[in-house]
Amino acid sequence: ECQRYHDCGSGAEKDHFPIKLIDCDKNEIILADTSYKYAALSYVWGQQDELTPPTFVQKYTGNVRQDLDQLLNAPRTIKDAITATQKLNLRYLWVDRHCINQKNASEKHTQIAAMHLIYRSAEVTLVAA
Repeated sequence: ECQRYHDCGSGAEKDHFPIKLIDCDKNEIILADTSYKYAALSYVWGQQDELTPPTFVQKYTGNVRQDLDQLLNAPRTIKDAITATQKLNLRYLWVDRHCINQKNASEKHTQIAAMHLIYRSAEVTLVAA
């Protein structure tokens, strides 16, 4: 409904900012920007043992791929968000834990400063409390 009757769905007002997204069909992290149609997840990270940031591997193609095991072993909240994203007929999901390299201070700072753009540009924000 919103996309049909309001400018919010047109993408006209969206700032195209570079981000990483989970490709829910391929279970990998891709380089993208905020012009993609994606869901964003807002949630609490959880227990200390769940706070270990994922390991990123740079592929020669330029895509940032995460080991499939990282997503398969992700906390239930993230798995549920991937399922919800697919049920909403969206392919991409933004989750800070997986889409911001937690070990790269520069990337982390830039992405945190742009979170308002990331959430505003999402088609929908999933909230887990």
